[in-house]
Amino acid sequence: MPRQQINLNVLPFLVCLSGGLLLIFIQQFVRFHLPPSGFLPLFFGFAPNLIVGVSFPFSILMKPRAFTRSQAKKLFLLWCAGTILLLIGFEILRPFRGAQTFDYLDLLASIIGVAIGFFIYHFWLERRLIFGQES
Repeated sequence: MPRQQINLNVLPFLVCLSGGLLLIFIQQFVRFHLPPSGFLPLFFGFAPNLIVGVSFPFSILMKPRAFTRSQAKKLFLLWCAGTILLLIGFEILRPFRGAQTFDYLDLLASIIGVAIGFFIYHFWLERRLIFGQES
């Protein structure tokens, strides 16, 4: 008897949504209540890059049935690469006023975040999603 596949197709959406909400919470609330030095301010300084790195690549898969498994794998890799480039570009260019601080930890957190997102998808989530049919 074949194992029944559980439909977890809502998970990419939930990862994106929770990442966005967590990002807003950290940037708008948590950072303002931290001491000026120590581990917590350091961690929450690069946490937004880590969160975006993990959650943004999943935005391409919000509707897994729109893609075949092979298309989704290619698009997810492309989205991971695009996320890294976007975060590195943002760190270098800093297009918003008040965000003109370059930090190597932000770059590292971006790369680690995307790697975590990739591993979550590749080693756990991909085989649990239900994709569209190959034609």
